[in-house]
Amino acid sequence: MICNLAIVVAAVDGCGGLLPVLKACFLVRGHALTALTLALPANIGMAAVEALFQYRVIRQYNISGELSSSLLWEAISIVYFYSLLLYHCSILPTHLFNSFVILSANATVLAFLFLAFNAANALSVASNSALLLSAAGTVLYSVVIANATVICNLAIVVDAVDGCGGLLPVLKACFLVRGHASTALTLALPANLGMAAVEDLFQYRVIQQYNISGELSSSLLWEAISIVYLYALLLVLEVIMNCKFCLCELRGQKATEEHGSCEGPNRGRKSHVYRTE
Repeated sequence: MICNLAIVVAAVDGCGGLLPVLKACFLVRGHALTALTLALPANIGMAAVEALFQYRVIRQYNISGELSSSLLWEAISIVYFYSLLLYHCSILPTHLFNSFVILSANATVLAFLFLAFNAANALSVASNSALLLSAAGTVLYSVVIANATVICNLAIVVDAVDGCGGLLPVLKACFLVRGHASTALTLALPANLGMAAVEDLFQYRVIQQYNISGELSSSLLWEAISIVYLYALLLVLEVIMNCKFCLCELRGQKATEEHGSCEGPNRGRKSHVYRTE
């Protein structure tokens, strides 16, 4: 429990080594029962999923001696369910709502572009204007989807920090990004480009080779695991950058509120001095 909490502390504070473990011990002190109660359901579920993986995948592989495609997909499904249990329960509704937000953004932009192109076709727009409209539509789609992706990724961090789920983290993420959209996009761009490159690498090195050979060899399996591990590292890097951005914005807003509350009484004192003079 302390080790799991130390990983969260390292991601939030940006420190590493022994210091996050010491901070986690300090946080758990006096609240060990509460921390154990929160960690117990997820750990029991993960233990059950590990036993299921041993029974359904490892045992079947030892019996048959080969890793068939059905067994591979069953292993991937169990690993995916295991990764879901690593999240807090409130993050799952946020993930579902993020999927709805991304789907709505895609549907809205595509419907708008569909109407725009139909209107251009009905008005018999020239080819140069149609090319310009296509370029503008591409830019519009990229900007909307990029902002929606940044907000959804930041909503996961807000959910983990504030302990809320569903719509509220998305609204808080929109409030945090407001006025700092370029900064958020700049922070999210490297990790997302890296993950897109890793996905293409997986398609080229694993999926294409599997379609050509028709079998999943041990070397291809280990290459797939290595690429998935690289993708996970980039995902963790993106979460850490979103977490730092969220904390910096929250601290900036808190400092602004404190500065405003301090200026209010000072203004009153100055006006009182002027009146007495």
